[in-house]
Amino acid sequence: MRGALVLTTSVNAVVSKPGSLAYDASKAAANHLVRGLAVELAPLIRVNGLAPATVVAGSSMFPRDRVIASLVKYKIAFEESDDTDVLRGKLAQFYAERTLTKSPITPEDQAEPPFS
Repeated sequence: MRGALVLTTSVNAVVSKPGSLAYDASKAAANHLVRGLAVELAPLIRVNGLAPATVVAGSSMFPRDRVIASLVKYKIAFEESDDTDVLRGKLAQFYAERTLTKSPITPEDQAEPPFS
């Protein structure tokens, strides 16, 4: 029987950032796992990895206080009075600049929406 396996890792596997050494190392290991599984399971199972940048838009992981902490951590200019969505946009663009597309990653970029 043939099949396909897709694992999600992170852009941090290949592009590190300050303060995330353990996370970066774990994602690099996950990328290597993808390659190892591809070799071990071929030719019956196709193995691919998805290594997106951070998804800020629509993520419950980024309440206002965490967004502000990240903006401060990465020395990204902002005004305390900025709307939360504006702050999220600044953070999303910071992460986007670490990718080839230079575009913020959305939940829809990660996976197709469920069937309706």
